[in-house]
Amino acid sequence: MKTQILYLLLIVAMAISSCKKDKDDGLTPETQTGANTFSCKINGGIFIPVKELFGPTPLYSQIDVYNGIKTLGISASNPNTYIKNMHFNIYDFKGEGEYRVDITKDTYIDCYINVPSPNLEKSESGIIRITKYQGKIVSGTFEFNVKHEGANIAVSSGRFDITLR
Repeated sequence: MKTQILYLLLIVAMAISSCKKDKDDGLTPETQTGANTFSCKINGGIFIPVKELFGPTPLYSQIDVYNGIKTLGISASNPNTYIKNMHFNIYDFKGEGEYRVDITKDTYIDCYINVPSPNLEKSESGIIRITKYQGKIVSGTFEFNVKHEGANIAVSSGRFDITLR
């Protein structure tokens, strides 16, 4: 009887230890509902938009149409992080798909760097993936690199789920 209880406890312990828990990495969840969320990692640290006391809206998005060509713009800001503001610009926006950062084609990511010396930098490489574009909802993921004062800044695990203005 003791052996059976011991085996039963061993099986229960193995079952419990094999259960996977959802990892809370500090980023916003990947949703596609227009939840107005945005987050990423900057050199491993977390970036989530935060409103400044008298500052602009911390997350803003819109589509502009000029001469029949759509441009998607997304801006996110947090005054307390290494990168204070990010602005995505996708020229000739067609909806869902992958957009490679290409300054010569006006698909770019601007970053306003906070420290050590404030400056505006453009990413020269990166990808913005639009996973949902329906009505006023735009959702997706992104990753890119930007250089500031000779140092490479890696932005990874980026995600957003926004309602267009």
